[in-house]
Amino acid sequence: MGKNKNEMTYLEHLNDLRIHLIKASVATLLFAIVAFVFGNWIVENIIFAPKEPEFITNKLFCYCAEVFNRHNLCINSNSLPITNYNFAGQFNAHIYIALFAGIILASPYILWQMWIFAKPALHIKEKRESVKWIMSANILFITGALFAYFVIVPLTIHFFSGYRISHDVLNNIKLQSYVSTIAVLVAGTAIMFELPLILYMLIKAGVVTIKKVASYRKHTIVIIMLLAAIITPPDIFSLLIVSLPLLIMFEITIQFAKRKQRIQKKQADQK
Repeated sequence: MGKNKNEMTYLEHLNDLRIHLIKASVATLLFAIVAFVFGNWIVENIIFAPKEPEFITNKLFCYCAEVFNRHNLCINSNSLPITNYNFAGQFNAHIYIALFAGIILASPYILWQMWIFAKPALHIKEKRESVKWIMSANILFITGALFAYFVIVPLTIHFFSGYRISHDVLNNIKLQSYVSTIAVLVAGTAIMFELPLILYMLIKAGVVTIKKVASYRKHTIVIIMLLAAIITPPDIFSLLIVSLPLLIMFEITIQFAKRKQRIQKKQADQK
């Protein structure tokens, strides 16, 4: 008879966790190897796509510029040249992109491994709830990454590629700077989109109350703005683009938690 998770010793728990972490790491490495093999395609069709006039977001903004006769709405109408000044710069960027892609692609499997580790210690109802949490976390993560890629990244590229402190200074965009900016924006926004779920979990667990959260609404706005400022370039436009969806999701989370609380209270009264 195998031991139940509740009967396992501390060292056995650590060994079990180590196995799941190894599996998650192997999955990340395998995805990274695949991304490295297809690195040229990823760079040309994904990494460099937002800087090209044919990118869907850029085309949409330029179309709106024509319809409303506001030419300043058109973004990235010219392709942005990227330069490399380091001897091993392109190879290092290739490795960086492969590892980043590996983590992004393996993230659902990593969450799944963490759930398998915790699953035996959960009750039947908790297992059902945890599946919902994992699905919600994946959806929010993917939504945040897509929002950053299709909205924040093209606008950021347009803003900084066209920004001039003086016409005597030329903008030569380095490959490493370009790639790291996109990676930070996509990963940072994806993680930021998990905040409403974390907030709901804290409310549901009773760590904080809805009334308490609502009373600190102003403080929450400041915190969200500060977190958004960390992951976005230093301009007010990018800051608002990231923080506004999160503020809206924050309000939706509070209203959803209130509704869930009313339903639970009604069910308890009926019993």
